[in-house]
Amino acid sequence: MRIFKDLSIKALKKLSNKLNMNEIEVSNGILKLINNAMAKAISIVSIERGRDPRDFTMISFGGAGPLHACELAEEIGIREILVPEHPGLFSAFGLLTVDITRVYTSSVILNDINGTFQNLIKKANKELKEENFNNVEFEKYLDVRYAGQSFEITIPYKKGLNIKNKFDIEHKRLYGYSSSDPVEIVNAKLIAKAQVPKIKMNRAHMKKQCKVESKMRNVFLNGEFINSPLYVRDDLCPGFTNIGPAIIEGYDSTILVKENWKWEVDEYRNIILRR
Repeated sequence: MRIFKDLSIKALKKLSNKLNMNEIEVSNGILKLINNAMAKAISIVSIERGRDPRDFTMISFGGAGPLHACELAEEIGIREILVPEHPGLFSAFGLLTVDITRVYTSSVILNDINGTFQNLIKKANKELKEENFNNVEFEKYLDVRYAGQSFEITIPYKKGLNIKNKFDIEHKRLYGYSSSDPVEIVNAKLIAKAQVPKIKMNRAHMKKQCKVESKMRNVFLNGEFINSPLYVRDDLCPGFTNIGPAIIEGYDSTILVKENWKWEVDEYRNIILRR
């Protein structure tokens, strides 16, 4: 798809006049606001689950995701990014390979947990067989809370489980404390999984040396235009490594590597970025 620079500038003209800024400054400001909003959303979701995003590797995918990845990682404090071989096709790949999953939920009647799960299993088997799915595996969970709470924690369940003890441990892990208050079982949750044939991921031979040609492109980074190397992703061999700034163009996505980041191609042709 062609990109028309003159139409992009025209679209920004009204806003740039209103803000008394040029089109480059407005574009950069828009990107900063977008990145800030995304970084905030990632942090909130992680912290709500009791996880520090700085302890994790960011997986960046989608057509535009790898353009924002370094900026988001720096904003949040993440030090490593993984960009899969075809980030723009990542969701489609998952759709073709992930096991078919159905979630069945029911309130627990008169504390008959095992009877509730048996009913859910019967329902799941009937529906999945009608869709010609066999080899179905089941995972059992309970939504549990302390009496009086307005939110639940989902815990795995098996027959004979000490539900109170398991819930106390999980509540303390997430929120830093547990209570002697009684617990309430709100829902039984059954996850039914029908296996789908997997696509084999081929490992490539790592090369110590890889002859790669790059061009140069004028890029606006950190408030100024700089010359950045431009690589074609298909030309990169496993084992190739370099430092930012750099632009890596692929069929389905573009990666922006900022300065102070080093990057390498691994044996599965993922590109790993590290601060």
